[in-house]
Amino acid sequence: MKKISLMMSVVVGTTVANLALESQSVYGANLRNGGTNESAFILNNSITKIGEVEGQAGGVGKEIFFGFNGASTGTPQSSIDLQWIDEKIYNWTLTWDSTNNKAELAIAESSGIIGTLNYTFASNVLDRFNAFGLITRADNPSSKVESRTTIELAINQVAFSDDTRRRLNRSVKSTSGTKRFDKQFFILSPRDRQNGVEITSMSGTFAMNWNAINPQRQNAGSRVAFEIKMFDPPVSNSNGASIVSEAAKTPEPSSMLGLLVLGALSTTATMKRKSQ
Repeated sequence: MKKISLMMSVVVGTTVANLALESQSVYGANLRNGGTNESAFILNNSITKIGEVEGQAGGVGKEIFFGFNGASTGTPQSSIDLQWIDEKIYNWTLTWDSTNNKAELAIAESSGIIGTLNYTFASNVLDRFNAFGLITRADNPSSKVESRTTIELAINQVAFSDDTRRRLNRSVKSTSGTKRFDKQFFILSPRDRQNGVEITSMSGTFAMNWNAINPQRQNAGSRVAFEIKMFDPPVSNSNGASIVSEAAKTPEPSSMLGLLVLGALSTTATMKRKSQ
């Protein structure tokens, strides 16, 4: 009988340890992969766009833009010059101030900051920043863009308002003559959105590569470009029904532990009766 009790104690003890480890992953913000189809992502999640960063080959004008519609004319925006260098990796960091509806984008290289862009979103447009998209574009070969010209945009880390940080290590890459567009979308889990969690910062890199023809010197503009789109999916779905939080669907670790302990005790009692 002592052996049986000891065995059940080990099982319960192991269960407690495992649940303690699992509970660490239950809490903290989590991103979901929203796929590569922008139209479907927007439709399925009732998405509202709240801002856009756009970097392009440029030419005689600016190269990096931050506003509601990126580089599109007629919209409030901030912009800076960038002299593209073949295969050079540039760093970017986007920070979000939900209290003041402001966002900031810093562009840097190994020697330091190249420039900073600021944008204040209209309060009637903004709710929360809890989804985003990464997009690259390289048009078909032409006099402005030679074949195999590539542009790549990567995201390495995302931080959230619940003090969670996640390493993402994802990228999109377009190549002229091979892959014109490359897209990837991400969205916070329903539980996080229901709890009011927001993205507070994101960081990554971008780079352009060409052979003989520098698209910037050819005034290629947005023919070779990248975009970081900021989105605000609501807590409710497209039909207006409230999304059930993941926490409501999944028993809390403490509840699961209680059930397992009760099950273990019940098994012990049964075995005890049989032995008697």
